[in-house]
Amino acid sequence: MALGRWMVLLCLAAAPASAAGQSIFAPNGLEVELTARMEPDGTIVSSSVWVAVSGRVTRFVLDQAQRRYFVYDLLIQSKEDSGALLVRLEPSRLSPAEINEARSFVDPAWSPVPLVKYPLIPEVRPGDTVAIDLLVNARTHQKVVDYLVVKRPAASGSPAGEPPPPRDLSVEDVQLHLTDFRIGVNGAELDESTRVGGGIAGPALWLYLPSRGRFVMSLVPNAKLGFRRAGEVADGLLTFAAGQDRFVIRSADRIAPAGGRFNLYVRHDPGWRPKNDAARAPFLVGSADRPESLIAK
Repeated sequence: MALGRWMVLLCLAAAPASAAGQSIFAPNGLEVELTARMEPDGTIVSSSVWVAVSGRVTRFVLDQAQRRYFVYDLLIQSKEDSGALLVRLEPSRLSPAEINEARSFVDPAWSPVPLVKYPLIPEVRPGDTVAIDLLVNARTHQKVVDYLVVKRPAASGSPAGEPPPPRDLSVEDVQLHLTDFRIGVNGAELDESTRVGGGIAGPALWLYLPSRGRFVMSLVPNAKLGFRRAGEVADGLLTFAAGQDRFVIRSADRIAPAGGRFNLYVRHDPGWRPKNDAARAPFLVGSADRPESLIAK
């Protein structure tokens, strides 16, 4: 059984009620979509993911009504000679510094809540849904459930149980996708980016480079948040400029959900730095459900 390689990802994304969940991509091409919901009404619960190169995904789910949060580690392994994944849940291994980094998005008075159980699912295939009960209220029978939907790229999957009511598609729902990507700066490709497997998707993507800070990218213009039109996305190519620097990200698959050329809006935070050991990484990439969750208040 081979442990899949994943990109370095640090992000904390507070999902609005209308947003889709986060997605991560295994090297074997399978997508794992993560969405937390309050059951039985199906209301989306705010959530986030941190992903490390080891294949260990740290998952946060925020219960804003009760001022508490759930955190656990999710190990996803590609099964050799099989189009399936092994999924294992474990207690989080985040260091105190990393917890502090994550909790910068959460009121410090909030309380962590352990999971009801930490299961092992030996085989999950495209079309399967893993439903993880994070909390069950014995009196009201209300539950917080984290859904992991495994699917092939561009395939559809629905969480178990009653789906939420249909709604109109919003431009904020449109995601950017990076798959087996390569990063170039001023015509030179970063060697470290050639060793990244898997992929990432979200309405907002970001790139951090130690000498240049963080760049938050979106297809949606938002001047109030400091975004400006700085580049474009066309098929598997994303390009933008910041000062005298020119950046290129090449993806194995289409980055925008449709063909053609699209404006790319970028917010540059040159002084942004991670608060933990990740600051020494040659680069970091991440995603969020909306650009607002990445902008310091």
